[in-house]
Amino acid sequence: MPPDFLFRETFMKIVADANIPALEELFGHFGQISAIPGEKISREAVLDADVLLVRSVTSIDSSLLSGSNVRFVGSATAGTDHVDVDYLKREGITFANAPGSNADSVADYVVVALLELATITDLPLRGMSLGIVGVGEVGARVAKRAAALGLELLLSDPPREDSEPALTADDRFCPLDQLLLNADIVTLHVPLSRDGRHPTYHLLDATRLGMLKDGAWLINTARGEVIAPDALASRLANDKRLEVVLDVWSDEPCPDTRLIAGVRFGTPHIAGYAIDSKMRGAWMIARALAEHVGAAAPAIEQVVDRESRSAPEACLGPHAFTPRSEMNCLLECSRSIYDFRGDYQRFAGLGALDPDARADAFRALRRTYPARRTFNAIDVHMTASSASSTFGGAEHGRCLEAALGVRLVERD
Repeated sequence: MPPDFLFRETFMKIVADANIPALEELFGHFGQISAIPGEKISREAVLDADVLLVRSVTSIDSSLLSGSNVRFVGSATAGTDHVDVDYLKREGITFANAPGSNADSVADYVVVALLELATITDLPLRGMSLGIVGVGEVGARVAKRAAALGLELLLSDPPREDSEPALTADDRFCPLDQLLLNADIVTLHVPLSRDGRHPTYHLLDATRLGMLKDGAWLINTARGEVIAPDALASRLANDKRLEVVLDVWSDEPCPDTRLIAGVRFGTPHIAGYAIDSKMRGAWMIARALAEHVGAAAPAIEQVVDRESRSAPEACLGPHAFTPRSEMNCLLECSRSIYDFRGDYQRFAGLGALDPDARADAFRALRRTYPARRTFNAIDVHMTASSASSTFGGAEHGRCLEAALGVRLVERD
C-alpha cells in the first residue's frame, strides 16, 4: 500500500525534466509540476518533491535523493544506466522506466544510416552481411527491416541465448568475435553494464575493433561506453575505409573531437528522439505512477493523436517507381520523412568548440531537437500511375513498407 500522502494527488509535488513531452496532459492531475532542464535537476530542487521524472541526462543516486521526500522515480527512457537502481530498492523508492519506447525510432535511424552509407560508398545493401549485437526490442526491429533490405543477418545476444535455449537452433546466432570477423556491417543495440556475466562496457575494445573487416561499417546507437574511444580513434586513423556512424559518445555531453572528425555521420544522442517514442516513454511512466498511487491511468491516445495531426506526409509521384534502383526509391522516401543529414550537419560543428561550449551545444541540440515522427506513423501517398508502374511498382512498394515501416496509400 503506497503512503497516504500519495493519494492526495493534488498535493503531490512533481519535479520533471522539461524535455519530457505532454507533462501537463499526462501528469497534471497527479499534482503540481515543476519543469526544469534535466541537467539542472539538483538536490535542492528535489528535496521536498514527492515524484521525480527524468530522462537520461539526470543521474539518479544517493547524492541527488538522500534526505528528500521522493518516493517515485520515473525515467522516460529505455536505458537505466543513469539510475542507481539498487539504491532506490534499498530506500524503498519505486522506480519505473520505459523499455522499448524508442525502439521504432532507433530502428528508423539505423535504416536511414544504412541507406546513406550505401549511397556514399556506392555499394548495394542487398547481399551484404549485417551483424546485430543485441537482439532485444531495437535489435529485433532492425533485423526485420534489414531482412527486407536483402541483408544477410548475423546475430549475437548471449543474455538471450542463456535465457532462450531454443535460439541455439537459429544458425544466425553466433559468438561476438565470429560476428565481427564476418560481418560487413555491425550495429550495436546492447544496454550498458559494467559487471555481471555479460558486461558491455568497452565491449568493442582494441582487440575486437581490430577484428572488423577493412572498410567495414560500424553503427552505435546503444551507449558510447560500449566502444573504447581511444581504440576507435586509433582504428579510424589507420583505416580510412572504415565507415562509422555514432549517435552516442563515451564523454557525453562533451564528445571526443577525434571521433567527431573521424566518423562519417555523428549525431547528439537523438536516434530515439522521434516524438512518438518520447510520448510513449512519458505515457509509460505516467501509467506506472498511476498504478503506484492507485489512480486511473492516463490515456495515451489523445496525446498521441494531438501530435499525429501534425505528421508529415510523403508523396511519391510517377517517377518514384520507374526503372530506378530500389535503393533510390527507399532513399527518396526516407529523406522526405527524416532529415538525417540535417541532424549530422547541425552536429558536425561541435568539433571546433572548446569543451564547455561543446557540452552546451550538445545539450542544446537535444533540447531543441526538431519534431520527427517514426516511419510507422507516416502515410506515403502514391499517385495511381506510380502504383501501376510497369517496372517494379509493387515490389518497391512492398520493400518500402517492410524496410521503412511506412504505410502506402494510393491516391489520384
